[in-house]
Parts: sequence; structure tokens; C-alpha cells
Amino acid sequence: MAHACGTDRLGDTFLRRVRRRRAADNWLRTATGTFVPEKYAWRAEELCSARNRIALARVLRRLNASAWSGRPRLAVLDLPAVRTCNASLLALVLRLEALSRPVTPVGVLWVHELISDGSSPLYGAQGIDVLGGTIERAIELLDLEPTPRPS
Repeated sequence: MAHACGTDRLGDTFLRRVRRRRAADNWLRTATGTFVPEKYAWRAEELCSARNRIALARVLRRLNASAWSGRPRLAVLDLPAVRTCNASLLALVLRLEALSRPVTPVGVLWVHELISDGSSPLYGAQGIDVLGGTIERAIELLDLEPTPRPS
């Protein structure tokens, strides 16, 4: 429960939570496998949750639909690239919606940045190859295999 001064009952301020999330995301973004330190497990669970995956898939579906509508909602959307990469974009959506298959936090972060970063290939005029490559990389990152531990 939040108090008037902007803290919850644990005394965790909004700014502190943002900083913790950013620090966790920075570490998880550099992960090369599925290992997640206990310190960041809470954020990995949050990112990989069914709720988050469905929300990201829903946004991607809306962006894709907008590219095909007569009056796109997002004028900044790179319409030719999104239309050309339709199959890849839908494959990414289906991968996120496949809740029985686990995903990696780095893959989910990659998708989140694709959607939320204004300089991502979804919005800029970076071209079809860049958007297609970014979508394919997101799918690859969602499916990363565990990194073998040295013996």
C-alpha cells in the first residue's frame, strides 16, 4: 500500500524501484545464456511472466494491424518495413504467446526495446533488412539455450 509521501510500506520509493529495475535490466541484457543471479531473479520472473508476454504480443499485434489499416494509428511506424516483415512479426507474436515454452529475460528485453525505443527499426526509416534482422534476433534470444557450466 502506498503512502502519501510516495513510499510503500517497505519504504521502497518509486525512484529506488526504477533504479533497481534498470540495474537488473542492464545485467540481464548482457546475459549470454539462461543463468540469472538470485539478485535479479525477481526481475527475470517479472519479464518472463505470462502477463508481460501477452502484453508485449498484444502491442506487436496492434502495431502490425496499424501498418495494414487505411489510416495507421502511428504515423511514425515504418509502414513498408512492418508490412514486408509481417510473417516475422507474427512469428515473434506467436513465440511470445506460446506460454508453455519458456523464454529468456534478454529476449523479452529485446522485444520491449523494439516496441518502446523510438529509434528502433519499427519506427525509423532503417529499412526492411534491419527490422527483419532485429525481429529474427529477438526470436533467437527468446530461445537461448542454457550456457554450459565449466567443469
